[in-house]
Amino acid sequence: MKFIIDKKTILRTMFFFVLFLIMFMISDRTYDTFWSYGFSYGISRGEIPYNDFNMIVTPLAPIFYSLFLHIFNDIGTMYIVSSLLLSLATIPIFSMIKEKGYLIISIMSVFVSLIFPLSYNTLFTFLLIWLVYIEQSKYKHKDILTGVIASLLILTKQSTGVFVALTYFIFIIIDRKKVNVLKRLIGMLIPQVIFLIYLLVNKSLYNFFDLCLFSLFDFSKNTNGLNIYVLLFLVFSVITFLNIKKNNNNKIDWYLFASYTMFIPLFDPNHLCWITVIMLIILLKNSKKEIFNYKMFFGIVYTLMFIIFFIAYGTYDKTLFNDLNHFRFLLVDKESLYNYKLIKDYIKKNDVVIYSKESSLYRIFSDQDITYFDLLNKGNWGYHGEKRFLKEFYDSNKKLMLDVPMYYKTKKKTRGDQYMDKILNDLDTEKLKKVDEFSRFYIYEQG
Repeated sequence: MKFIIDKKTILRTMFFFVLFLIMFMISDRTYDTFWSYGFSYGISRGEIPYNDFNMIVTPLAPIFYSLFLHIFNDIGTMYIVSSLLLSLATIPIFSMIKEKGYLIISIMSVFVSLIFPLSYNTLFTFLLIWLVYIEQSKYKHKDILTGVIASLLILTKQSTGVFVALTYFIFIIIDRKKVNVLKRLIGMLIPQVIFLIYLLVNKSLYNFFDLCLFSLFDFSKNTNGLNIYVLLFLVFSVITFLNIKKNNNNKIDWYLFASYTMFIPLFDPNHLCWITVIMLIILLKNSKKEIFNYKMFFGIVYTLMFIIFFIAYGTYDKTLFNDLNHFRFLLVDKESLYNYKLIKDYIKKNDVVIYSKESSLYRIFSDQDITYFDLLNKGNWGYHGEKRFLKEFYDSNKKLMLDVPMYYKTKKKTRGDQYMDKILNDLDTEKLKKVDEFSRFYIYEQG
């Protein structure tokens, strides 16, 4: 592996670390970020994924982030670690595409500041870029190392990772006379064997398959059919495919192209942004032309971004640093902060099931364990999860704390339909009786 860690590389990496950190901190985060932090938070408290709480991805990213939460258990720690991962990914990017890397970093930073969620996506991006870089290097141990990284991609996001690893395996067969097949296969097997042992020891093998495989049948129902994002995905895929064919079917490009499957089955802006970055890496890597002054473009983009951000932030009725447990780096307005404290006091005194997209957020800043009841999206409870939720809820005999604005928006379909709608239908029956209300919540007893 030949890249020089000189003063320029170190300074550039430090600059991008600070840049990504600022982007994360001053941007409103998505629910995916809260949920992902919740997984790592739960693991750091000794909870077992798939048994104690539900998630539909393989656990490498939550486990990885949880290690750092033992130092400082706050969502700000995820901002720092994610920023470090993205900044370290710039090293192979600049090594592969030289000064064109400034265009990639510009685009990536815009996406980070807008809608790029803190989750497995960040770690997956880091691993994927280093995989393609090491694969084209002359590093003497690259056979086993690339095998390990390909396998880790599966453990970061199983659906996309499988396609990348399958592409990697196909090229093992094609290049069997040029590479050490045994070392590559051993590299791929090591992480998978460790993961299997982890599942068996924790008695979570069935729950893992139920949540991460069988639940995809329910999760895929969240798609909205043909839309602009699907069309853009198809256009980007055709452009990338033609470019790869034009450039002699470079296997590095096929690895990157295989990662486009991250867009499936949710065709949305978040995943389209990620694919855009990968597509640009492929196109710029294969381009022999200098299109324009990338450093100048980079400087103009960031000058405009910082002007817009700091003007917006100066007029924003939100505070970045607050006294909310585990969310001191969360942008929160004063009214929400007041309501969060009311919620914290209530759920510490009452054993309730919280029906809200922010339920895991409430559990975390109240220093409580997260449970299956704290992530109620379709497909996040395993196969036919709505029926399972209703059974477990009624068996628990707990009160229900209903987020009223979210309830009515979901009923009217103005908020999308990722939430488990059958639960809402059952709230209209006589099984529940309203007994109290506060802030934005109604409280129901079973009866």
